[in-house]
Amino acid sequence: MTSNAVSAAPTKRGQSLALNWTNVAFFGAIHAIALLAPWFFSWSALGVTLFLHWLFGSIGICLGYHRLLTHRSFQVPKPLEYLITLIGAFALQGGPIFWVAGHRVHHLHTEDVDRDPYSARRGFWWSHMMWLFYVQPQVFDYDS
Repeated sequence: MTSNAVSAAPTKRGQSLALNWTNVAFFGAIHAIALLAPWFFSWSALGVTLFLHWLFGSIGICLGYHRLLTHRSFQVPKPLEYLITLIGAFALQGGPIFWVAGHRVHHLHTEDVDRDPYSARRGFWWSHMMWLFYVQPQVFDYDS
């Protein structure tokens, strides 16, 4: 994946990261499709969208991936844990193993910009979502 890669997103030591073209294309397509919304607007679709955003984001990611799986803040019966994890997977932020591992690496290396995949020291946009658009082989093993 490093060949034919466009360099961007400078790291702390000045080297650049390669773009993750799969994620760039996916998120670009989602936003291009969203531009059609004014021509296909309906209140019921907006209601469904808001509900799914709450379900996948709040329940799947915040409650499931973050509090339940990453930090083990609470316990639920296994079938409910699997359901919440499945809901988190529908948020399209990666599978539970990838998400939990990345978040634990983030907490482990908050003082090391090069090893923290979501370091806020690289700026608000990087920590919010720009990290999704770049390959970070020093943090994530993309081959497994």
